[in-house]
Amino acid sequence: MNNDPYDGWEGFCHPDAPAGGGGPGFFRSAYPAGMDVEPLADILHPQAPAAKLLAAKQGGTGQKEVAGGSSDVSQDRPADYEKWFYVTASREGLVGGTTASGRKIEKDSIFVALPSRKALGLTVELFYKGKTATAPVWDVGPWNTKDAYWLDGSRPQAESGKDLFDRKTNKAGIDLSDALFEKLGLKGNDWVYWRFVGE
Repeated sequence: MNNDPYDGWEGFCHPDAPAGGGGPGFFRSAYPAGMDVEPLADILHPQAPAAKLLAAKQGGTGQKEVAGGSSDVSQDRPADYEKWFYVTASREGLVGGTTASGRKIEKDSIFVALPSRKALGLTVELFYKGKTATAPVWDVGPWNTKDAYWLDGSRPQAESGKDLFDRKTNKAGIDLSDALFEKLGLKGNDWVYWRFVGE
């Protein structure tokens, strides 16, 4: 007789597993430790990163029924997130300076920078923890000036840790003006979704 309570749960990982499964701390479950559920039940831990990934792979909407109602975890990403770029955003700063498009940066300027001149003049939509905003691309950066990663679906080159000039990076793929950074509620560099609009 098999006494393994997790038998048949292969492929599921504990939300705190460092690499999403395998090795120390691997419980093969995306459910909270100690929760009394039937094996393979459809109740996902509402805050577990692994649970959100499983919901996406299963074609879910980000909502799963839990005791007392539904838990909405979809505020962390757009409904059609597959069509967006997901990169680290950083604060541009440089108030008083001039952008690559020739505009003076004011304290209340709303714009973004992408690492190629090919994006100048276009407009992007951003999504961060349930908040959205649109902004024009006025500047080139962060880090690189010839990394149009959105054209071929690659990742921002700066994510490698060094830019094309061999400088150490913060791995950001988009810069936000100070006012836009605050409008979206970022407290520091963080992952955001973005896409072009109005093309």
